[in-house]
Amino acid sequence: SHGDRVYVSNDEPDHRALHHYAGLNCWTLTQHHSMALAGGFLPVNLALALWGGLPLWATMLAFVPLAPTVASVVFDVCMLSEFSRDHAFPLRVRDYVLLVLLTPLYQSLLLWAALRACLKYWRTDFAWEKTSHAGSHLRLTGAVGQGPVAEAASPVSAHALAAALPSTVGTGERG
Repeated sequence: SHGDRVYVSNDEPDHRALHHYAGLNCWTLTQHHSMALAGGFLPVNLALALWGGLPLWATMLAFVPLAPTVASVVFDVCMLSEFSRDHAFPLRVRDYVLLVLLTPLYQSLLLWAALRACLKYWRTDFAWEKTSHAGSHLRLTGAVGQGPVAEAASPVSAHALAAALPSTVGTGERG
């Protein structure tokens, strides 16, 4: 393998391997869309199953989006195995079990983030939410009028550092 090309010899690409990688790339690029589709249909499917009064075959058909979810878990297990092999990182059975058992929690967090993003988009709130940093990891040296300098000197409180910095730092405004 050389970069993104797979060769049998030094100058001839192996087309079978290229088709294999094209399939993996296709799955990787479409997997999150199928997960969003499955997650969006899940509440509707549950409501139909519980209160719809539908025949069994129709209720089972409503849970067809379960297939991409199961495929995603299998894909995650395969990727964990590949990661372990590529980086010589030993894995135990417990690691695979935790991956499978914690997948619903992870998918719930993704669902929450997606719903929150949709709500922000609906409200036309396009502000970038950054984690606020008080600068408490910085240490202040020199006079306050000369500006802060990050250095391993004496620790300074976040309040003192914020008072020393210009008010436009981190707000996106230009001074």
